[in-house]
Amino acid sequence: MKGSEDSATTVINKPEMLRTWANLGVRRLAVQRPPMHNWEPLFRMIEVARERLKGEAKRLRALLQESRERLRPLEDPFDVDLGLHRWLAEEREEAYSDWLQWVIAEVKKPRLVFQIFGIPPPSDISTWERVYPEIEREYLVPFGHAGREGRLDLLIRYGDRALIVIEVKKVGAEEADIGKQEGYNRSLDIQPISKERRYPVLIAVSAQEGSYHDFRSVSWAKVCAELRQVSCMLCQEKRVMTAAMILAFVAAVEQNLLGFSAELVRNVCDGTHAVIFDAAVVHYLANSLKQEE
Repeated sequence: MKGSEDSATTVINKPEMLRTWANLGVRRLAVQRPPMHNWEPLFRMIEVARERLKGEAKRLRALLQESRERLRPLEDPFDVDLGLHRWLAEEREEAYSDWLQWVIAEVKKPRLVFQIFGIPPPSDISTWERVYPEIEREYLVPFGHAGREGRLDLLIRYGDRALIVIEVKKVGAEEADIGKQEGYNRSLDIQPISKERRYPVLIAVSAQEGSYHDFRSVSWAKVCAELRQVSCMLCQEKRVMTAAMILAFVAAVEQNLLGFSAELVRNVCDGTHAVIFDAAVVHYLANSLKQEE
């Protein structure tokens, strides 16, 4: 009989054991379940950003239309999708330097060249407006990296009045090889022109410092904004072909180096794209039109 009693007891306790384990499982799941979050503040932030960007989209439409008007009979660079063409996308820095050499040779005027590279013009620049530049590419100098010669991307001479040196980078200044700039400065010290008349410039996508080894840092966004202005002047002078070539170069830099999407700009302006977009392109276009931010 005892065996039978033990067997009955075992059968009777099995449901209780299952309930016990079930309760333990529920408690464990309750402990592991992530707490409920209130997403309402985030949704409100998104809605505020959405409303703000609606205003930026409206402003972008107005800026693009103004730019088109100024550049007539040409279109704005954002009207051409070089994201599909990929012109200059995979090219080395030398290709960009070659194009800058051509641009400077076409622009010629010292005041405009100083403007393009963000260099404050000398006080006497009006007396040498008809002095045209001598431009050299890959100019060999005795010092670059430690113990080695170097080559300057662009050297621009306006007689004995000014020496402009341009170093071109496709990335940010902090990512670029700028160690040789120190050697370049030593090389410039032996040039037959005073330091006050020398203007070393480093063009990069971005820069955290105002200068690197005395090379003034200038962003590609600044250069392109100024080239847009120069193109407007050329259009007014009926130099349409030159302006068109410069704008093609601007479009390639904007889309390949600065990361602006021509398709996105047009879609935002047409209202065919979601309003969430990077408003940096709005501020860039405003700067290129010399509008106050």
